[in-house]
Formats: sequence, structure tokens, C-alpha cells
Amino acid sequence: MLLLCSNDFSNSTLIQDKSNTIDCKELQKILTRINFYMKKSQLKDAYHKLDESIRKKGLSFEQCCTFLHKLKHDTWQTKPVNQIWFDLFGRFMNNGTERQKVSAESFLRKFLIKQQKEKDVELEDVRQIFAHLNQLEIANVASSKALYSDSHMYIDKDHFEAYLMSAENDVFDPKKERFDQNCMTHSLSEYWINSSHNTYLTGDQLASQSSVEMYM
Repeated sequence: MLLLCSNDFSNSTLIQDKSNTIDCKELQKILTRINFYMKKSQLKDAYHKLDESIRKKGLSFEQCCTFLHKLKHDTWQTKPVNQIWFDLFGRFMNNGTERQKVSAESFLRKFLIKQQKEKDVELEDVRQIFAHLNQLEIANVASSKALYSDSHMYIDKDHFEAYLMSAENDVFDPKKERFDQNCMTHSLSEYWINSSHNTYLTGDQLASQSSVEMYM
């Protein structure tokens, strides 16, 4: 995305005044060219939230990249993550304020067990996950420690998002990686084969034949 943005940013048809900055209308053209679809009204609202001095001068290339990263993060987060977060744990906390965090107990019961259908997981496992997640530096989070002092007891929405995309949330069961000689009685076609690209070829990539013998 940055390369496409760089190419379009230097395009003389977009920056005719040679100022090396772009305004909201020019930014809309760049978004269209790099297939970043966003309503004009939404982009205008986001652009007008920028500092007035920046809006008057226009965005430099570096500012444009930062702005695009924020647009991408906010757009992605607004659509699925907020909805998932509120659907799972409720929009409001017991004190009536909008939910900012979730406890390890609630995460275990409502998400891992009820939603994910996980069986071999206990509260201590969740606390270890929380402790690990809260050590991560998450963009746009000023200070997660301000929300709570016990890092193994709670996580906020940004760290929940990080968990969804982490290896700890992999759909593949790590127990399946353990070799069991008793399971090696089926035909080869019934196994999932983890291999690198083209390892089934008997010779070069263009002219050779493929064969299961390459896995023997």
C-alpha cells in the first residue's frame, strides 16, 4: 500500500501545485487508485479531525502514510472487532459505562468455552494468555496499565483483537502435531501433508512430473 501511495503521491496530475502535499480531495483520488474504498463523507469527517494547521497546509507523504494506517486500523476495528467484542461480553459493564475490559473468568466462559467450543482450557491458562497479551505494545493504546494493575486478570479490546490474530488462537490443534505411530495405518491420501512449494515434483518445476513417491 505504501508503494502505491508513494507512486501516486509523486504523480504530477495529483499534485499540480508542486507543494508536495495533498488535500482531502486529492487523498480521495489516491484511495481510489490503491483500491481503498471509503465513502467521501467518512473520509471528509476523518480528515477534518486532523489539526487545523495540517488541513491548511495539506498532508505530506509521511503524514499521508500515517493517516492511511489510522484509517485502515479504525475501519477494520469499527466493523468486526467492536461488534464481536460487544456481542460476546456485552456493551456495558456493571457500572453502566461502555465496556473497556473483560475478566479472565468471562473470557474463559463466554468466549473460549461457549463460542470457541474449547474443552481442554482452564482459568490458569487464560491468565497466562492475558499476562502475555498485556506485555504487547499495541498501537493507539495510550496506557493499558491505567485500566488495571493485574495484567493476568483483564484485557481490553485492543489486546483482544491482538489475541484473535495471534498464534495462540490458531484453529489448528497443537496436540495434532505430536507423532503417533499407531495412527500411521491409513492411506497417504487421508493425511494432511505439510510441505514446501513443489516438493511433490520429481524434477524441475516446468517439465517434470509430480509423484507421491516424493513424500515417501
